[in-house]
Amino acid sequence: MPELPEVTVIVNQLDRKLKGLVLESIEYDWPKKFDWAAGPERPLARRGNKWTLDLKGAKIVGGERRGKVVLIEVSKVSKDLTILIHLKLTGQLIYQDAKSRITGGHPIPPLNLPVPNKTTRATFTFTNQGHLYFNDVRKFGWVKIVESGKLKVQPLITHRFPIEKATEAYEVITGKKKESFLGVVLTYSEEKKKEVLNLLELDDKK
Repeated sequence: MPELPEVTVIVNQLDRKLKGLVLESIEYDWPKKFDWAAGPERPLARRGNKWTLDLKGAKIVGGERRGKVVLIEVSKVSKDLTILIHLKLTGQLIYQDAKSRITGGHPIPPLNLPVPNKTTRATFTFTNQGHLYFNDVRKFGWVKIVESGKLKVQPLITHRFPIEKATEAYEVITGKKKESFLGVVLTYSEEKKKEVLNLLELDDKK
């Protein structure tokens, strides 16, 4: 399962690459794990075992994360939307255009395989001829599209611990500390974030 630092790396890379790109369409083959929750619009077309969402003209504002959930902010004429992606156990995100390729997520199947392939569940097509592929061999991951501002996670977080106090967080979760909790979040200082990201980027270059 991709861990938090790995998700952070792929989100940062996608934020830089996708920002400003314009969507042509979204195609997916696993409707059980693809939820359009943004309003009355529904898939416009079905071709074989694939459904198509027409978001032509929607512009990518940026990418960020909430826990391990990847958020891609989209600006559309009628409303602003957020694409939520959770890689779960075996998910992968691969962006590819004529000049570049960005990969992240589970290492099986190999991230250097041609895309799309038999594990591709959703394809986000952009007007620059680039594509963002969401692959998931086990089909545990999911994609949701929600209206921006509708996702409110702050009320669900009851505890925050700096990463240096991860042991205390573990004691709360396991019940060793007799405290009621709902959401427990580990936080990283900016210095610690840079340290972890540098280590991961060095590891990717090996």
